[in-house]
Amino acid sequence: MSFDWEEFFKKQIEECRELGKQAVNTEDRAFWQQAAGRWEEQHRRAQQAQQRNRQHAHRRKALS
Repeated sequence: MSFDWEEFFKKQIEECRELGKQAVNTEDRAFWQQAAGRWEEQHRRAQQAQQRNRQHAHRRKALS
């Protein structure tokens, strides 16, 4: 069984958003919103890397 990175990122983002909604003060809310934003950026970068890896694999296969 392989690790599901997509699900991992989505869970982290959702947890940060939920903690932000539950935060009692502005600073905490801002912290959790920023944390969610950082996870979203990491998720986007991971998706881009995965897409590049697929493209390279496809090219290598085509050249074989």
